[in-house]
Amino acid sequence: MEGQRTRQSIKDMHEKVLQLRTEGFSNKEIADLTGYSKGTISVIFKRAGLEHRKRSLSDAEKERVFELRAEGKTIQKIAEEVGFSMSAVQRIIKASKEAEEERDPEPEPEYIPPVQERKPEVKTVYINGKRYRDVTAFFTG
Repeated sequence: MEGQRTRQSIKDMHEKVLQLRTEGFSNKEIADLTGYSKGTISVIFKRAGLEHRKRSLSDAEKERVFELRAEGKTIQKIAEEVGFSMSAVQRIIKASKEAEEERDPEPEPEYIPPVQERKPEVKTVYINGKRYRDVTAFFTG
């Protein structure tokens, strides 16, 4: 039975998983340390009555995201560096832009009336027997 795990070894491993969680490790870190998949770890937590928790970016990590973005790095490179998904990084950047717009809203553009609000004066002019429409008064004012 060398390749198979015994009930006691499985129980010990589950206890280790729960202990790692109480120490503050993320699901991914626990998976890397124990060899279990993240799905298996989630099942262990559910069976133990623990709620699923998502790790959120700390303030320092958020600042790092903004620094990297200011340097011109792509979302993908930023996500790789801070260890979060691209969508998480995008949400942080979008939330920051929305908060900035709330603090300093863009001013409403002033009403600019149309160049001419009246109908053109159209005169009929005959030149050499041909009829033409003269609208020069409209353009010259």
